[in-house]
Amino acid sequence: LGGDDGIAVAYALAVLDAKDIPHPALEVVLTVCEEVGLLGASAMDFSDLEGRILVNIDSEEEGVLTAGCAGGRRVECHLPIARVPVTGTAVQAAVIGLVGGHYLLSDHGAEYAVLTLSGGAKENVIPKESSVTLVLPAGITEAVRAAGADFTAQMKAEFGTADPGIRLQLTEEGCGEYDALDANSAERLRKALLLMPWGVQSMSMDVPGLVETSLNLGVAELDDSEAILRFSLRSSVPSAKELLSCKLQSLTELLGGSVRFHGDYPAWTYARESALRDRCVAVYEAQYGAKPQIVAIHAGLECGILSGKIEGLDCISFGPNLLHVHTPNERADIASVARVWEYLKAILAYKE
Repeated sequence: LGGDDGIAVAYALAVLDAKDIPHPALEVVLTVCEEVGLLGASAMDFSDLEGRILVNIDSEEEGVLTAGCAGGRRVECHLPIARVPVTGTAVQAAVIGLVGGHYLLSDHGAEYAVLTLSGGAKENVIPKESSVTLVLPAGITEAVRAAGADFTAQMKAEFGTADPGIRLQLTEEGCGEYDALDANSAERLRKALLLMPWGVQSMSMDVPGLVETSLNLGVAELDDSEAILRFSLRSSVPSAKELLSCKLQSLTELLGGSVRFHGDYPAWTYARESALRDRCVAVYEAQYGAKPQIVAIHAGLECGILSGKIEGLDCISFGPNLLHVHTPNERADIASVARVWEYLKAILAYKE
C-alpha cells in the first residue's frame, strides 16, 4: 500500500538515483514476502554483502529508533470435520464494527448446526469482523433474534469503550437442506475457539511496558473437510515462543487435529553498545533539537534475520509516521516522510 513499507524502497531508490547525496559505499537490500513471515529475508543468501552497518527503514513512528524486536512464527491449527444434511433456516450472524477481535461461537443453549465460519484475512492482522452461518430449526428464528439483541447489549456493556461500534448483525439466507457440521465437529470447533490462547500472554521483566509474548487468531475458515485457525505468534524470549507453540499444538491434538508451523524468524536482541545507534541519536538531536526515543518492539523486523546471518552487524530501524498499517486505511504522513528523508541523508553523510 506504499506505507509499510513501500516508502523505504522509495528512499533507497532515491539515494541510488541521486548524484548530489554524499554517502559511503552502499548495498541496498530489497526483500519480498516480509508481511507473511519475513520469508524473503529468511531465504536470502547474504554472503556477498560486505557492509556491517544496517539502516532498516521499517519503523512506523518518527522520532523512535528501534533497536530490538520480537521473534515469531505462524501457526495453522487444522481440525477435521464431518458434515451431515440438515434442514432449517440458514442465518448468518456477523460481529461487525470492531476495532479488535472477539470470540463469536458460544453455546447459549439454542439448538443450531454450523454451516460456515469466516473471519480475518491475514494471520498478522487482528480481524475487524467475523461471521458464522447457522442452520436453525423451524420456529426459533425470533428467539435467536432476541438472543442476538441480548448479545449485542452484553458486548456493548463489556467492550463499549474499546469498540463503541460493536454489534451483532443477523441475516436470514433462506430455508432448505444444507450440509452442516455434525454435532461432534461443531462441539470441537466451539471448544477450540473458546480455549485457544490469544492476546498478551506475558510482559517483559526487563523493559517496562513491553509485551514479551503474545499471539492473535488472524484467520478462521471452514471448508468441506476441516476448520483452519491461523495464528501469528510473537515473543522476544525463544523459550516462551516454544512453550506457547506447544500449548497450541497440544490443545489442537487433544481435539483431534494437527498443527503446521511456518514462517519462523528470530528475535533481534538489543545491543548494549552500538556505534550506529549513537550516530543516529547525534544526528536526530542536531536536526530536531530533541532526543529520540529508543525502543525494543513487540513485532518482527528483518534485522533479527540479518543479524543472525551476518556476524558483527550493527542495526537500527526508523521511519516516518505510518498510519493504520496492516489495514485498508494504511497511509504515510507526507510531511513526516520529507523530514525523515533529510534525517536519512544526514545519517549517510555523518562523520565522526
